[in-house]
Amino acid sequence: MTTKNDRLPPLQKEIILLLSKEGPLTKHGIAKKLDKSYKNVDFALNSLKAKNLIEPSGTKHYRNQRFNTYWLTLKGVVEAYVNGASIQQLKVLTENILKQKSEHLDVFFDLMASLKRKNARKILGMIDFSNGRPRL
Repeated sequence: MTTKNDRLPPLQKEIILLLSKEGPLTKHGIAKKLDKSYKNVDFALNSLKAKNLIEPSGTKHYRNQRFNTYWLTLKGVVEAYVNGASIQQLKVLTENILKQKSEHLDVFFDLMASLKRKNARKILGMIDFSNGRPRL
């Protein structure tokens, strides 16, 4: 059963789903694609970082300045899946962004694909995602 605490506010959910389709984006890129104010996107991204659902994944250079790009953590990947993102697209993007294809990721995505979306958050919540490798 999904409780209110399990649900993300609408803008945070939109950001998670956008990243799951587009891959890493800057704050400005997210605001532009969602047609939202930069301030609201910045606030939502800070909340998502505090929940360990996103993290900086690289930088984009523009006019001699660097801007962080953001991508989903493995916990964020689960949240995107629960909210309707394509498991195949998530797997491909995650492997490309992490620049690795590993047995750990294969097991993680196979397990996630075998679960009903509504159960994925609860079951995968038992997995420790620290250090980037899922483990029980």
